[in-house]
Amino acid sequence: MDYYTVTKQIDQSIDLFLLSEKEQNLWEKTIRDHLITLIPNRDEEDIAIATLYLLLFRIKTKRLRDPETISFEYELVKKNFLDEERRYHKKIREAKQGKEKKLLLTQLLYFYKLVEFYLAYLSKTLRMFDFEEIAQEVSLDKMHFLQKHQLLEGNIKKFFVYTRLSFSLFLRKYIFLYALLSGIGIVLFWHGLWGMSDWIIHQFNAQHHFTPFLITAVLGALILYSLGLFLDQTIGDKNSLQNIEDMEMEELDELKVIEKAVKKKMKHN
Repeated sequence: MDYYTVTKQIDQSIDLFLLSEKEQNLWEKTIRDHLITLIPNRDEEDIAIATLYLLLFRIKTKRLRDPETISFEYELVKKNFLDEERRYHKKIREAKQGKEKKLLLTQLLYFYKLVEFYLAYLSKTLRMFDFEEIAQEVSLDKMHFLQKHQLLEGNIKKFFVYTRLSFSLFLRKYIFLYALLSGIGIVLFWHGLWGMSDWIIHQFNAQHHFTPFLITAVLGALILYSLGLFLDQTIGDKNSLQNIEDMEMEELDELKVIEKAVKKKMKHN
């Protein structure tokens, strides 16, 4: 059984722990042997993917249950992806011709999509096996790559959407700080609206009262929006959740396209 057959089986099955010990040993050896052949060539992208599949295999077979070890092995995957990204940026800086630079930018864009696909895959697997904290870390890293991806494509709107989600996801790791900023945002926002409504009703001394209330309302709204709470506090959870679901469905459609491209690339290799 070769490496690509093993990875295909890993993709298609979640019950790998039902394999016999002999089969599990054979599959793990196949991945490790392939990983060893990649190291001399310093192909960081392929090394990262092979390392990720080894991690997926060990999680799905329940050979790896220690969160600290999983986190450490994921950091190796992340490091290889980041090294590959740096290699692309170096090549782009050194490119002399416009066509060469354009080709490298296209390759970098494909690379970002590839990383997003694999990080989404890993995050989903980690959640299925109850490693929620690590899955959240992987999702945060996926958001960072999505930010770079959208910036490279010039999609500023999506860049800011993913930046906001990334910031919100990061703060959720520090629940006290998240709750504190949420409270400040809510108070400032409603204080500003309250003050402006008082000004409209009373219609006096506008120069001294209206501007500070406007500033606090805008500042509070920005804080709530950056935390992902603005919609919850204004139009309710239902619409907020619908927006998130719509975005996730869009991402899933994109990931299906990338998955086909990845499989096609594996066949050519």
